[in-house]
Formats: sequence, C-alpha cells, structure tokens
Amino acid sequence: MKRAIWSVAPFGDFSFRSAHHGQLVLGLDTADYSSLREALQKEFRGKGLIAIDGIEEFVAAETDFHIAQLRKHGLVPLETSGALHVESSPKKARSYPPGTKIRFL
Repeated sequence: MKRAIWSVAPFGDFSFRSAHHGQLVLGLDTADYSSLREALQKEFRGKGLIAIDGIEEFVAAETDFHIAQLRKHGLVPLETSGALHVESSPKKARSYPPGTKIRFL
C-alpha cells in the first residue's frame, strides 16, 4: 500500500494522512524524509547492533515509508552524517545487504 501511494506521488499533488506522523505530503520535490531518519534514530539509538532485517521490519510496520526508501533516504544520510556506524563489511559501500549490522550513535 505504501509503495503504491509513493509511486503515484511524482505525477501530481497527493497527500497521505497517517496515524504515525499526521499529514505526509508526497510529490517529486516535496517528500520530506527527515521524519524517517528521526524515527530510525529514536527507535534504535543506544540499542547496540541492529540487523538490517529488524530495521526493515520497523520501517514497514511503524513508519509512513516503505523499505525501498530506507537505504537512500534513511540509512545513507545517517551514515554520511556520522549518526550510525555499519559494523559488518558489505561488498558495496552503503548497500546494507542481508546480514548487515548497524549501530545507531
């Protein structure tokens, strides 16, 4: 459902009212992913190593975003800013494959 809503957003003005964050405005240039990053930090900061599949489950169940948005709009900006550290060594930087363990700082 979330993927479908996000997929139509670039073609017009759409909004989505959720139980999680109120109104989320969607569009080509209007999507604000800061609430995704804030939710990740609030949920996982200080909890030690977290497996990527647990992070994906959280995003799918507890946020307005779908897991395809997690890496590009959530994890990469947080890693770039130093807000998280990847403990496992993925073959490709910032790809977060299965088995990746992440520590939110």
